[in-house]
Amino acid sequence: MRSPRAAARSDGSTWLLGAAIAVALVPLVVSAVAVLLHGDGAFIRDQALMEMSVRDVAHHPVLIGLYSRDGWSHPGPLISYTLAPFYWLAGESPSGMLVGALAINGAAIAGMGVLARRLGGLPAALLVLLGAATVAHALGTQVLLDPWVCYVTVLPFGFFCVVAWAMVAGRAWAFPVAVALASWLTQTHVGYAPLTAPALVLGAGCLWWAARRSGDRERMRRAYGALGLGAGVLVVLWALPVWDQIFGTGNLGAVVRWFTAGGQETHTVAEGSRIVLGQLAVVPDWVTGTRRVGVLGETTLRTTTLWPVLLVLFVGAWVAAWKGRRGPLLQLAAVVTVTTLVAIVAVARTIGIMFEYRLLWTWIVGMLAGVVIVWSVWAALAERFPWLVARVLVPATMALIAVVAVAGLVDAAENTTPAVYSAATLRVTRELRDKLAGRPGQVVLASRSQISDGYLAGLLVALEREGVDARIASDPVGRFGHGRVQDDRSVQAKLVVLADGDLNAFTPPSNLELVAYSGPVSLARRAAIGAAQDAKAQRLLRQLRAGTITSRAYYDGIAGLRAPGPDLAVFEEVDPG
Repeated sequence: MRSPRAAARSDGSTWLLGAAIAVALVPLVVSAVAVLLHGDGAFIRDQALMEMSVRDVAHHPVLIGLYSRDGWSHPGPLISYTLAPFYWLAGESPSGMLVGALAINGAAIAGMGVLARRLGGLPAALLVLLGAATVAHALGTQVLLDPWVCYVTVLPFGFFCVVAWAMVAGRAWAFPVAVALASWLTQTHVGYAPLTAPALVLGAGCLWWAARRSGDRERMRRAYGALGLGAGVLVVLWALPVWDQIFGTGNLGAVVRWFTAGGQETHTVAEGSRIVLGQLAVVPDWVTGTRRVGVLGETTLRTTTLWPVLLVLFVGAWVAAWKGRRGPLLQLAAVVTVTTLVAIVAVARTIGIMFEYRLLWTWIVGMLAGVVIVWSVWAALAERFPWLVARVLVPATMALIAVVAVAGLVDAAENTTPAVYSAATLRVTRELRDKLAGRPGQVVLASRSQISDGYLAGLLVALEREGVDARIASDPVGRFGHGRVQDDRSVQAKLVVLADGDLNAFTPPSNLELVAYSGPVSLARRAAIGAAQDAKAQRLLRQLRAGTITSRAYYDGIAGLRAPGPDLAVFEEVDPG
C-alpha cells in the first residue's frame, strides 16, 4: 500500500496544494500590504512593552518574555527574536511587528497544509487548510496582525498539533520540531506549557516504542537520534531563560512558585469541559467568530453550556477509522482526543478569572475535531464512489477555501487601520517631540495608575524611536527592558501621564503644567463629564450594597459609563514658585 506522500506525488496534487495555500494566505498578504501603507503608529500597554523587548534584540540581552503579573514574566524571549527581523526591515517601525505577526500566522497555516499532506494525503491537506483558514477568518484581521502573546500563538498551536500527529505517526524528525514549537509557544505564553508538554512526552514514547517494536536497527538509530536532537534543541532554546534564572532575575523560579503555590482559586472539570467542548457545538465559535465575553472579560462558556453535538460525530469518526484501518485518520483522531482531555484539565486548573482572550486556542481543538469528522465522511465516500474525489470533493473543498479567503479579504478591506495602534499616543508623542527637541538630558515619565501606565509604556517607546532619551524612575520587576531607568545624568523634564478614567474630575495642581493633550473634547469638559460619571458609579455601588440592584445590573451600569475618549494628557512638573 502506497504512503499518502507517495500517492500525493503520483496524483499530481502538488499544484493543488500550492494553489490552496496561496488562496488561503491572500487575506494575510493583503493585510500586510495595508499595514505597510498605513504609515506610522504607536502601541500602548503590552504591545508597547513587546516593542521595547524587540528593540533591545541585538543591542542588549533579552532573556525573558513579556511581563505578566504578580512579579513574573512569561518564560522566554523567543517571540522577540522572531519579530525582530521584521521590525528591522520596517525601519524599526511598529508596522514591522504587525507584519511579523501576519507572517507567523501565515507560516502556521502553510505548515499545517504541507505537513497534513505528508501524513494524510491531499484530502487531509485540503481539509486542514480549510479549517485553518476558517479559524483565521473567525479570529479576524485585527487579531491576526496583533503580535500580542495571547493572539499570535493561536494558529502556531494548530501547527504544533499537526506536528504531534507526525510524532504519533512515527516520524522521527517531528520530535525536535515539536520541541522547538512547544518551546516557542510556552516562552511566548506560559499557558501553553500544560498543553504541549504531555504531547512531547507522548510523542517521545511513541517514537521509542515503535522503533523498539520494529526491531529495525536503522529505525532505532533514527529514533534515538531524533530524541537526542530534541534534547539539544531544548537546551539551546531554553539557555537564555535558564541563564536569567541563575544569574539574573530568577524569573523561571518566580513562575513556578506562582503556579504551584497552594490556596489559589482554580476551577472545576465541568467548567473546563464546557469551555473546551463548547467548540464542538453544532455551529461553533471557530466558524462564526463569536467572542463570548462576559463581565470583567471572563468567558461566558464557564457557566453557559453549548451542547457538543459534534462530539457524537467525532466518536463515530473514531469508530469508522478503527474499523476501516485508516491509519492516518486514526492517528489524527488520537491526537485530537488527547489534546481535548489535556485541554479540559488545563482550563480547569486556570488560576483566577478565565479571560476569554486567553482561550482562543480552544478553537484549534474544535477545528481539528471537525477535520476528523469531515475526513471520515470523505474517506467513506471515496471508497464507495472513487470518481467523487476528483469530480466533487476536491473542487468543492477548493471552492470553500476560496470562499473563506474572499470573506477574509472583505474583512481585511474593512479593517485597514490597525486597532492595536493608539492615535492619541501618536499625536501626543509628536507634540512632545517638537517641544523636547534640542533639549539635552533625560525625560522621566511617571503615571498615576494602571490605566495611565499602559499609555506611559507607549509614550516611552514612541519617544525613544524619535531619539528622545525617555526613562522611568524605577522598574523593580523589569517590565521595560534594558537602559530605560533614570540614572544619575541630568534630567531635562519630568512628565506625568494621565489617561482616560484618571482624568475624571481632574484639576491640575500648581506644580503640573499641561504640555500635550489628545481627546475629543477639551480637558476641562472631559473632567466635568468624568465627575458626573464618577457620581453615577458611586450611586450604583451604594445601590448594590443596599441590595436594591443585582450585581449584573451593577456591572451593566458601570459598563454603560463611557466617557468620550480615548483621552491622553501629559503634564510637566514645574516649580510652582
